[in-house]
Amino acid sequence: MKCEIAELIGHDIEATVYWRRECAERYPENDGNLRAAELLEKFFGEIDSFENSPIHRRLEMYLAEPEQFTLVVNSVLRSVGFGFRPDSCETLLKHLIDCLSLVVKVTRPVAVK
Repeated sequence: MKCEIAELIGHDIEATVYWRRECAERYPENDGNLRAAELLEKFFGEIDSFENSPIHRRLEMYLAEPEQFTLVVNSVLRSVGFGFRPDSCETLLKHLIDCLSLVVKVTRPVAVK
């Protein structure tokens, strides 16, 4: 299945930014939500630079099981800024691939780089 990286993961990042901003408004004493939203917003702005990249192609391989894909993506994104503090969008995407590889079976071999 071929899809743009913004469709594959960008919408989920954007939705998580929105959710974290809502949490920041609801719980202003917890500045972690705002920091997480800002970090994810930065990554959302960078996601298009991974279009047709090896990382993009690897992510697509896990779409064979869309429900599992979505569960893992949402879990990883919710952890950003709290249990997981990626220093770049690339680090986030590679961590996501690592987590997907533990849960989702791939129908074709994955070249590790």
